Amino acid sequence: NGFILANDVSQDTIDNYQLQPQIIQTEMNIGKIPNNCHWNFDNGYYGWKNIIFLKNKNIDAYIPDQELAKKRNKKSNYQDTLDYNSDKDLFTTQEGKEFIFQYQSFDRTKDRVQRVYVLKENNQIVKTIKVIPAYTERKEMKIKMRTEEGRAAYKIRAQTVEPVIGDLKENKLIINFLTRSLETVRTEFNIASIGHNLNKIWIQKHKKKKDMGHNKNNLFL
Repeated sequence: NGFILANDVSQDTIDNYQLQPQIIQTEMNIGKIPNNCHWNFDNGYYGWKNIIFLKNKNIDAYIPDQELAKKRNKKSNYQDTLDYNSDKDLFTTQEGKEFIFQYQSFDRTKDRVQRVYVLKENNQIVKTIKVIPAYTERKEMKIKMRTEEGRAAYKIRAQTVEPVIGDLKENKLIINFLTRSLETVRTEFNIASIGHNLNKIWIQKHKKKKDMGHNKNNLFL
């Protein structure tokens, strides 16, 4: 119904780190994680840590990867066509060829571990893949987002999240904050969110009152 269930402000340049705190805050604010509910996030929140977190919370999440978000690739990439055998720690191609684990390294620029697997033919390395954590979970998310059901579920975001953002910016003119420190800006945004939610409550109560046949000019909270 367009209510703001949680909010925060941040100085981070990327969205990725904000998903988990917002989920935790939402759970605290409404008392529990609702069942049978789609949770839609834009591709800025796509990351293996977030996908694992959402799975552990039993949240039915929909997050497009960057390729899908940019509409450059509606099909899975090469890695997504491989089957992973966790017992043997190897990847198998559709033709039955095997990528064997070689070594593990740490990517400091992206703050993550990556594991290197190689495909050999005649004792020669013919292809190499670098795999980051949560391969299976990321693959499941990519496949889900490319299904008709996944695309339909994600479209709901345009009817729920985006109108709220547009209303705050365009109608309420909350484009720049009046204060400067992170804490005072957070307070500003809290006030704006409270005002937004009170307005939603008023609209719904007014509509209910009108539907019951009362004078439409009676205004109340």
